[in-house]
Amino acid sequence: MKPVLTDRMAVIVIVAGLVLWVCCLTVLWGWAYDPSGSFSLLSLLAMLGGCWVFLSLRSRLLRWAVKTLHLLRLEQHIPLGDAIAEKIGSTREDARKRMQLLAAGSVLAVVCFICSTLCIPAAAAAATLLGQFFLFSDLMWRLIEIVTLAMGSIGVAAGLTAVAFASKVARASGGRDTYAAVYRDWLWGVGLAAAVFAISWWFGANLILLVFSTALVIIAVALTAVSRGELATHPRKPMLPFGDPPRRARLKIAMGHACFALVLLIQLRLLGDVFSVSLPRRMMWIFLSLGLLAYFLSRGDRKSHPPGRRQIFGAITGVAAAMLAQAAELIVCLSLDKGVMLVVILAVGTQIPLAAMAATLLSHQRKTFAIAGGTVGGYLTAAMGGLAVAVLGWLLGGTVGWGGWLLVAGGVGMIFFGGLSVSRLTGKKSERIAPIAWAVVLGGSLVAGLIASVWAIDADIQTGTWLSSKCSKSRAQKLFSQHGVQPAATGRRSELITECVGEVFTRRKGRWWIVATAAEDLPPRPVRGTPSKIFARVFPRGANPQPPGISKRYKRRWPPLSHSSPDFFRYARGNFVASLGHEFYDGIFLAPLPADHPQAWRCYNDKMMRRCMAMAQTTDGQWGVVALRTQVGPDRVRHALNVARTFYKTVRSGWAVVAIRKKGVDILLLGPDEALAGAEEANIVTLLREKTKNQYDVFLVRINKLWPGWDEMRTIYIFSPPGERYAGTPTIKGLREWLTAAVKLPESEAP
Repeated sequence: MKPVLTDRMAVIVIVAGLVLWVCCLTVLWGWAYDPSGSFSLLSLLAMLGGCWVFLSLRSRLLRWAVKTLHLLRLEQHIPLGDAIAEKIGSTREDARKRMQLLAAGSVLAVVCFICSTLCIPAAAAAATLLGQFFLFSDLMWRLIEIVTLAMGSIGVAAGLTAVAFASKVARASGGRDTYAAVYRDWLWGVGLAAAVFAISWWFGANLILLVFSTALVIIAVALTAVSRGELATHPRKPMLPFGDPPRRARLKIAMGHACFALVLLIQLRLLGDVFSVSLPRRMMWIFLSLGLLAYFLSRGDRKSHPPGRRQIFGAITGVAAAMLAQAAELIVCLSLDKGVMLVVILAVGTQIPLAAMAATLLSHQRKTFAIAGGTVGGYLTAAMGGLAVAVLGWLLGGTVGWGGWLLVAGGVGMIFFGGLSVSRLTGKKSERIAPIAWAVVLGGSLVAGLIASVWAIDADIQTGTWLSSKCSKSRAQKLFSQHGVQPAATGRRSELITECVGEVFTRRKGRWWIVATAAEDLPPRPVRGTPSKIFARVFPRGANPQPPGISKRYKRRWPPLSHSSPDFFRYARGNFVASLGHEFYDGIFLAPLPADHPQAWRCYNDKMMRRCMAMAQTTDGQWGVVALRTQVGPDRVRHALNVARTFYKTVRSGWAVVAIRKKGVDILLLGPDEALAGAEEANIVTLLREKTKNQYDVFLVRINKLWPGWDEMRTIYIFSPPGERYAGTPTIKGLREWLTAAVKLPESEAP
């Protein structure tokens, strides 16, 4: 292998390892506070913001680093001073210095990342300790989370800044575009990290072990890069710039990266909402998208002639048009019964010209910035700021109902800007009408197609920060169903289990906390003047058992309800009073998402189960009923059993009602045994046995009898997902045969 290629692979592997670490940290931060998708985005925003701050202060930080090396007498081993003074040339000794600097930066990054990782358990312990002494408001808890996130991002920012400077020195090239190679290396590194994270999640790897394994790999690659005998010699020194870069250049770079980051976020969101694409598949989409972008960048960087102004404006228009067309293609699949695969192929194929046009813009921005005298540090600072702004805008846009239309307006504005800019380049007035008319027709047709695809859906779509909900209209109310919009789960639910839930509510009267995102998961509510078994469905959107933002008429209703996204997580993590036993519920009912939803692991992990379980225990050791209802498709039975195992690990005992249907499995978990027992009328297990007696494909078994036939069944942890490689086993037929044998309980286990 050529030495230049070896240097490139070393930089790509080191960057990929650190970005993989960042992906793990965005998940692991949920272990401390909140595993929802919005909090993962917030942790990513903190890391990107920290990188932007450190890169903005890079000159001062480098001076401090040189002084520190001088005090430690390491300036001979780590030639940081020579790199800052640009005294490293292309001799063999200079090549050795480049590798030494890359190795030192990698080791420093590993140390900083370890410190950031250790901040997560420290933050969780600090929150628990504060919750035992202070009754903070929701706003105060949010401030505490932001402060701890900022502190945890310091190590990530320092490590990435060190590697950014070291990789720039190690992969410097000649000419004016001195950092084209290192920019492409970082793109490949980020894409490789997404692919490795997807594979790790697919196989259910322990993220903590993955983090420290990644640290060993980074250190091994850094030491190998230093110790190898054959080193790459770099080309001539970079040419002098023409002058200082204009102030608007960094703003354009930041805007460009922000737009492309928003495009990628929109694509990931559409894939998750429309097709319920899981996390590994979405990470593979990132890998493919960045791979295409890096490929077209390498082609564009080899061209000797820069693109013309018309080509640049055409690329701006093309990016906006391709994004709007792709969004319309994906959304229209929600209302199609046939031809979905053809539309999906068109949407995926749109990614190729989209990446090509984005590469044209990025290559032009980078070359122009380099020729004008811009440094790689200034370019990375602007790019990191743009990425942070994109994530911040996504978080803010998800909190308002018109956030999606704001993005549509931005895309249409880019099309009109491109057409207007091209018209200004033409000499004749008669020729200026054509590009403006073309932009109007293109923008109007794309918006019309997007609106038509949305209106074709027979429901309202409520978009949140990380999850969409489908709202079915009725005369009296709106029934929310948060299954990622698609696939619909109506054929999976069993009316018998709905009746069982209603009986449990009736026989265990008192204060209930209910989390449900589909009205079909709840029994009807009592109507005045009718028997208690007759209910009228009500499904308000709320946060707490008595949420402040909900109307007064819903506050008086029993039992109280709460919405799952994101307030369910916020209340479960912020209710530290419940761990003291001051907040007690006679029952807790959880039905936030179907178990086979790609985001279900955020709701049904061990951490969230224990937090909800703490709300059902009083100070004298009494228990309230903890119930969980969820559904899975016919080829996703394992997901339901993973949820059942996690429930049993937390509750320690209980019973399961399993209804097997053609379109899937509906399961109700109840526990612990102390809360289910009682007098003959209040004995919930006796009730369930009577309800399921002589019912075909409906089974009542102890929860721990559900999975012994399949040893691969795992508890869902935030730091160790159950994986998806065995998602298709067991089958519904195998589950039915197992349950048929399991219901034959010995007399000692009878209630």
